[in-house]
Amino acid sequence: RHLAGGHSRSTATRQSNPVDTHSVHSLTETFRFSKTGKNLYYSLAVLELFTAAVELFSANLHAAEPGNLHIRRAVYYTEEHLDQPIAIAALAKHCNISERSLFILFNKHLGVPPLGYIAARKIEQAEKLLGSSWLSCGDIAQQLGFSSTNYFVRFVKKHTGLTPLQMR
Repeated sequence: RHLAGGHSRSTATRQSNPVDTHSVHSLTETFRFSKTGKNLYYSLAVLELFTAAVELFSANLHAAEPGNLHIRRAVYYTEEHLDQPIAIAALAKHCNISERSLFILFNKHLGVPPLGYIAARKIEQAEKLLGSSWLSCGDIAQQLGFSSTNYFVRFVKKHTGLTPLQMR
């Protein structure tokens, strides 16, 4: 945006807050090359990152409605258990809600039922593994918690219209 007089906001700010870049550069170099300066710099950087993370987490926690917390827990559980079959009952139990409530929350917040979300995540992971590795279909099926290679192939074909070999 332009301010009165044709100056942009950043130009106006720069003009009102002159900074001696030589002094800043000199201080930076002093910190960069002294052991104490490096340690102090890294400690401050870590503290700043930690503070930002705590503030972000707190803001998200306070802004979240209860349903979102259940969805986050369900999504996290799904991600952590993609390597095994995921039962809706176990997912609901992990979130401390009923299966019906889980179904309602998934549809409301993610637009798909829990099994649809789990299937989508397994398909995404299968596509990633098929495209970036030369693992056999059997190895990929095992990594994604399928009981057999045949079931994995049918699952992929049902959800994508392609066989795993066609996806490669």
